[in-house]
Amino acid sequence: MKNAGICTALSFILLVSFGSKLFADQAKADVELEPIVVTPWRMGESVSDISRNVTVITQDDIKSSSAQYLPQLIQDKTSIVVTDYFGNPKNTIVDVRGFGETSLSNVLVLIDGRRTNQVDLSGVDWSQIDLDAINSIEIVRGPSTVLYGDNASAAVINIITKKGMSARPSMKIAGLIGSHKYHKNDLSISGQGLSGILEAMTGKAQESDIPLDYYFSFSNQDTTGYRANNDYWANDYFSRLTFYPTDMFELGLTGGYHRDHYGMPGALYWNGNPNVPGSLGINQVDRHGTDFPDDHGFTSDGYITAEPQYKFFFANTEVTASLFGSYRNRRSKGLNVTKPIPAWFISRGEYETTHNISTYELRPKIQTSLDWRWIDNDLIIGADYFHAKDEVLSGNRLGDQQDETDVYKETLGLYIHDNIKFSERFLMNAGARASWADYTFKQKRLIVSHDTKGLKTGVFNVGAGYKYNERSQFYIDISKGYRFPNTEEYYQNKFLNTETGQIGGGLNTSIKDQQSMNYEAGLKDLSFEFLSFDADVFLMDVKNEIYYDPSTYENRNYSPTVRHYGLEVQTRADLFDGRLSPFFNWVLQESFFKGGTYAGNRVPLVPKSKLAAGITLSPVEGLDWTTGLVYVGSRYMISDQNNIAARLKAYLTVDTKLDYRYKYMNVWAGVRNVFDNEYFIYGVTNSTATAEAYYPAPERRFEAGMSITF
Repeated sequence: MKNAGICTALSFILLVSFGSKLFADQAKADVELEPIVVTPWRMGESVSDISRNVTVITQDDIKSSSAQYLPQLIQDKTSIVVTDYFGNPKNTIVDVRGFGETSLSNVLVLIDGRRTNQVDLSGVDWSQIDLDAINSIEIVRGPSTVLYGDNASAAVINIITKKGMSARPSMKIAGLIGSHKYHKNDLSISGQGLSGILEAMTGKAQESDIPLDYYFSFSNQDTTGYRANNDYWANDYFSRLTFYPTDMFELGLTGGYHRDHYGMPGALYWNGNPNVPGSLGINQVDRHGTDFPDDHGFTSDGYITAEPQYKFFFANTEVTASLFGSYRNRRSKGLNVTKPIPAWFISRGEYETTHNISTYELRPKIQTSLDWRWIDNDLIIGADYFHAKDEVLSGNRLGDQQDETDVYKETLGLYIHDNIKFSERFLMNAGARASWADYTFKQKRLIVSHDTKGLKTGVFNVGAGYKYNERSQFYIDISKGYRFPNTEEYYQNKFLNTETGQIGGGLNTSIKDQQSMNYEAGLKDLSFEFLSFDADVFLMDVKNEIYYDPSTYENRNYSPTVRHYGLEVQTRADLFDGRLSPFFNWVLQESFFKGGTYAGNRVPLVPKSKLAAGITLSPVEGLDWTTGLVYVGSRYMISDQNNIAARLKAYLTVDTKLDYRYKYMNVWAGVRNVFDNEYFIYGVTNSTATAEAYYPAPERRFEAGMSITF
């Protein structure tokens, strides 16, 4: 029945999308189909002039979505598989092009160009930016390490925040309630210049103004979660200011602070947790239960960025010089409680891990356009410096059993990239980067140790495109990518083995940096104003892919290679003056170990097929009804490189949302997982598949909200 439903939905979407050409005379380009994007080349460029696979999530997409958190917003985009196994932004895996669990380190996530990936294995904390502060999202698939460096080996996701858009100050108040006692409150203020604020305060018109735009927001959200010990609470503060003192100079400032606390319900087992005597299995207890009622976590995360930009002319050519700088401090704590087990002579344990991570970025950049006759040439040259210090305190806090380590990671990258357009038809791009990384590990307590490690690498990209009409093209891209090991992949705290008397742990000297070659060819068609269609094929061979090997209990490089390849298709239409807007995207992919210990086996947590489809109906002005489905194929569990355990079953979810806008008011209601599908979104086993741990996904949920803009 599920397969029949999928086929029916697929047929419907394809019929509407491709058959929509019959209604071309009724379709209008009311929506901007060719936005300017900044992520692919690190400078503004029209989508039709980008020879890469790019998806843009607009403000209209965000408004029509039923998402409560950022990962839910992007889960229906091409090639993206979201695994949010706690049902909130914490501990979420966003996979692009089949990296599975290691996508935490292979997908680079930016907020207004600022790196958010952690230096350890925790990856990206998707809770650090509130959904209501986002203006748009740009997703570039495939390696982008030439322009962005470490972590950008599978994709780059750039989150672009809101800014003031009107001279008169605007204030928005919003509230949302939903299942599992979810509630959220938002307040934002935005505008341009100070005259509007002064006029609103004094009632008198102002003759002069300070050239700036501003956006400030605050949000609070709270929920008990769908499982026991699954609560989540968060406060978010965000501000963005841009000053324009002259036509040639501007200064952008952003700052944010996030604070949360949350429960960690852990996994469930069919026949009870083998490590917790007396534990009941999934068949004996509700899917909402937990064996870890006391485990919880806490996060405090704040940052500030500044980016001055200055334009000047050199030999009659405009040049833009900028210097992006950022500082971020993130404190996090996780507590895992072990209950006393007299029969096993195990006492109560409170294993606590705290991180205090301070990061600095400094990124000078020069860009210019060197136009000559029928050749348009956009050149960018820059450097990226990144420094992180992680103060780690870990161990059983009952008694003197905690260890303390200071971890440092410092990277420097130098890059150059050129984008050339010939005669409005032919596109070419090429670039190169040289990168260096230095690691320092200072263990200061139970065992005193000092270790260092240095790496260096170089990568390149080259691509070409042919525009067969003004907004459509064929393209090819060849990119070499890399990823440096995370700090936790390199180092495990040294410890004394009481049985052998030897020292274990320390620096993993055998691990190398990961290298990849990506080959891609695609089509981007915007021949019709009302219809967009993209398709591409890709093949990526990854040498020394870094992964956790459950048979050796260590992080290793896989030899010789891991292969990722696939076909991606996406289409979207805007019909009948925008009253009917269907979309469809699909990926058919394969990720497998090529040669070596697990030769021919599939990479865990990677589905062969994933599709998303939906439609927005707008029968009357101000009323939108959006319904969408997401299908994810079956996947092997984490740590099942042998492919011998039972797979996580395929699942299909349907979400719907009704939205009505009238003047300054907006009211909406929605249902997630409409058909109350029960499935497991995440699972872990061991190398022999003798223990299988499952994480149940939320069932049907309801929500409703309202906002007022003054």
